[in-house]
Amino acid sequence: PMPRGTFSTGSRKNDPDPLMPPSTPPRFLPGCPPDAALMRPALAEALVAWFRAVARDFPWRRDKNPYAIWVSEVMLQQTTTVTVIPYFERFMREYPTLGALANADDEAVLRQWEGLGYYRRCRALLAAARRLVEWGHATIPDDPDLLISLPGMGEYTRNAVLSQAFGRAVPIVEANSRRVLARLFGMDDDASRPPCARWLWQAAEGLVPEHQAGAYNQALMELGGLICTPARPSCLVCPARPWCRAATSSPSTSARSSPTPSARRTSFSPACSRRRWRRTKSSPR
Repeated sequence: PMPRGTFSTGSRKNDPDPLMPPSTPPRFLPGCPPDAALMRPALAEALVAWFRAVARDFPWRRDKNPYAIWVSEVMLQQTTTVTVIPYFERFMREYPTLGALANADDEAVLRQWEGLGYYRRCRALLAAARRLVEWGHATIPDDPDLLISLPGMGEYTRNAVLSQAFGRAVPIVEANSRRVLARLFGMDDDASRPPCARWLWQAAEGLVPEHQAGAYNQALMELGGLICTPARPSCLVCPARPWCRAATSSPSTSARSSPTPSARRTSFSPACSRRRWRRTKSSPR
């Protein structure tokens, strides 16, 4: 089996104060966070090389079609990759272009979506497609300001399309990459807490390389999905380990596998440097 790193549970005095004001700045391990600018070149090179070698073969990764990437990102919201693949392939056969989707009947599109749930995503996708065609676009444009104005187009989805399709050096932060970033920077806090999430978006921006931004962003997500998992991250085979403050601050850098968690200790918190074990769900990806 793949060797895995382990992390000390520490003491309960390290748990976040439940009465802590929501605006309290993020907490970090001693000596953290490191300077993103110093990490960026070598970290990006290592992650992109790793991603090229191990990337899973998803249909939306086979070219840089911005429309296909957009459809996939919308489908992947709150939905597992394994579930999305057949829906994506059927949807793209039925609506292979932005124009085909914009001209489609609402009920027909919703039938293609049936089973994915969260139908508001589908309605927003259709509304955005029609707006783009109305504005004279044949596909998703390389225009950050225009994209963010579209129905259902948040910062993450916009940046995913811009970086993967057009190579723009913009960050993306979702559940997997947020966990990776929190561990890299030694965040000793709940990474989903609003001040922490905002800090991680800013930190992510400082790490995105000028070139191969799309591959780098996908590498972060792939790393969180395959290696830097919520429970028992595989630190000994992680390409980001030389830069990871959570791993290097842990006493668990030996080659032995981590103990099997008990029923009450099934998963580690999003920032693995938090010293409390709890049940969590893996990111959909």
